[in-house]
Amino acid sequence: MAFDDGKVACVLYRVPLAPLLQRLEGTGLCPVLAGASHGLVTLTWFDYGGSGLGPYGELALGIVVTGRPTRGLRHLADLWQLSPLAGKLSPLTRRLGPLMSRLGPLVSDGELGAWVVSLPVTSETARAAGIEVFGYPKFLCEMAFTWSVGCLNTTLLCEGRRILSMRVPLGPGIPVPVGRLITFTRRDTQLLKTEIPVKWRGTLARAHGLQLELEAPEHPLSRDLQALGLPAEALAVLHGGGYQATLNAPVAWAAQS
Repeated sequence: MAFDDGKVACVLYRVPLAPLLQRLEGTGLCPVLAGASHGLVTLTWFDYGGSGLGPYGELALGIVVTGRPTRGLRHLADLWQLSPLAGKLSPLTRRLGPLMSRLGPLVSDGELGAWVVSLPVTSETARAAGIEVFGYPKFLCEMAFTWSVGCLNTTLLCEGRRILSMRVPLGPGIPVPVGRLITFTRRDTQLLKTEIPVKWRGTLARAHGLQLELEAPEHPLSRDLQALGLPAEALAVLHGGGYQATLNAPVAWAAQS
């Protein structure tokens, strides 16, 4: 299935490592480290202007992982040393560079992906197909997007009840090309890897002013967020329009020794 003319706002968080390891137990995946005792979590809003199912939205909660730990690309500092942007950034943006600038190239090489923890979606067809085919942990919800210059305000509701709201700053920053996304999931007992070719150039920006409010703490999505250490201080936001992608069929995946 193809996606066209989408808007994306991906928030990157640094969170304690212990709950990430607990979630990944038995998968063979390793979290990308952000310090000795922290890993990375992404919370990404997708506002699809066009797709094979028509316009719809979704919110992806994922743990940043690598499926090839033996290649030594487990630590954020290791990823940064390989980045073509290293040493070329101004002092203002140098702190953000190590966080995301290597994301696109590593994903394209199959090094980096996300273990999908939760994926609420506004389309029933997308929900059903996502669960049956890809093993995505989807559930049906409603979303309200308000995109303005410099800011995204959005709300997620289930059966008319507000679950969470978020204010995401969309400021200037570093252009980051993304050529592929990779997701890891479990369908029944089978681990799956899905490659998603992407044509998109996002902007990596500071997350100053970001707000996440959990308005129904007992909801399963809120519990997942809290279990992973959110809300927490956000490290950066990768955002932009013109998102194009193709959702390929998943393949069986097993950890490499």
